[in-house]
Amino acid sequence: WLYHEDHRDKLAAILRGHMIRNVEALASDLPNLGPLRTMHGTPISFSCSRTRPGELMVGEDDARIVQRHLPFEGGLAYGIDQLLEPPGLGARCDHFETRPLRLNTCSICGLEPPCPEGSQEQGSPEACWRLYPKFWTSPPLRSLGLHSVWVQHSLWARPQGLGRGCHRNCVTTTWKPSCCPGHYGSECQACPGGPSSPCSDRGMCMDGMSGSGQCLCRSGFAGTACELCAPGAFGPHCQ
Repeated sequence: WLYHEDHRDKLAAILRGHMIRNVEALASDLPNLGPLRTMHGTPISFSCSRTRPGELMVGEDDARIVQRHLPFEGGLAYGIDQLLEPPGLGARCDHFETRPLRLNTCSICGLEPPCPEGSQEQGSPEACWRLYPKFWTSPPLRSLGLHSVWVQHSLWARPQGLGRGCHRNCVTTTWKPSCCPGHYGSECQACPGGPSSPCSDRGMCMDGMSGSGQCLCRSGFAGTACELCAPGAFGPHCQ
């Protein structure tokens, strides 16, 4: 069922429910990490077995860790003896969000400074226009014997030089908590009418973490889940 094309979103949600971001710990440290949160957004913790000394459990005997410290390219894995099904499956759809980082510097091509800490380069450097200052010696100052004084021409209302330059294409990646379609609020509750048919398929739910869950019913429909006919409308299609 999970491998069917129509249920890939559920499969992805279950996989996220088995992954913890930015945590890489030895088995002996797991019980001391305290409550964590999976990439699905559900809480998870680890404990020592009360009945089998030396064994580690996921949660309070939810699953038993049977394989320890399995390093792979993306991090560190542990094998468990059963599937963890996140509560409210499908309610959370947290995801990575990549945004371009706006840089205010335009440097000489080939000498671009690296991307700021916390960001990474994506693609090749991009072309930009850079202003470069021209320096000149003011004749009045030279007449005063200040031969070594150089001033920026911009201070004397002279235009600066304009030339082609380059800057790196930097991006930042952040983890963005969000609700799946048809869910709303900080707890990602199902919209009225249920997640499979929010607002009874007769309106639009104000979903998302900042949404109120209110149904905006189409013309002719009313009710919390648009399950009723509006005054003056009748029949199965509320016309």
